[in-house]
Amino acid sequence: MNWLRWGYPCKGIHFGNSAINSQAFHLRTAEMYNNIKDWLQSGGCINPRDAELINQLKAREYGYNEKGQLVIESKKVMKSRCAKSPDDSDALALTLAYPHRNNNLKKQPKIHKHQSYKNPLGHDSLESFYK
Repeated sequence: MNWLRWGYPCKGIHFGNSAINSQAFHLRTAEMYNNIKDWLQSGGCINPRDAELINQLKAREYGYNEKGQLVIESKKVMKSRCAKSPDDSDALALTLAYPHRNNNLKKQPKIHKHQSYKNPLGHDSLESFYK
């Protein structure tokens, strides 16, 4: 889908490009995966039941090169170790490729326990949706 055509601002991101902070990171991949680590350490969270994503995040090996830059294992090397392609963790890395600003978010109304919540899919609760 061409998101630009629908008026959404888009930036192309290439994992193999140079990192924005090239002193600390070898390639953009290392920088984006470091962004995941920073996001999680600052309170970000992933679904604890998403075993696939968790395993992908744990499977990718890393190290430092002679310049002291963080280097992340390539998909080619992962495949040679018989590891699965990290598609889900790469998708998460892309969402954190650039800094996000939360000031554009509208304040959500507080829902009290005695109020019922109707989500847009028509389910009374998310639990019923996942059953």
